[in-house]
Amino acid sequence: MVRTDSTVEVRPLKTGADSEGLVIVTNGLSAGERVVTTNQYRLQPGAHVRLLAAEQSKVAQRAEP
Repeated sequence: MVRTDSTVEVRPLKTGADSEGLVIVTNGLSAGERVVTTNQYRLQPGAHVRLLAAEQSKVAQRAEP
């Protein structure tokens, strides 16, 4: 999980069903929390991360009504 100060926090997750490459997280995250989806192996708790420009535009598009 990415905290508001752009550092990472490791959390145990419980997953449920998966379908066509998508997995449902049943416990360990709340709606709206940001997560790291690539290069997780390079991270340690407290490491700083940044949102890529391409990803920022996707986030903005999802926020528009």
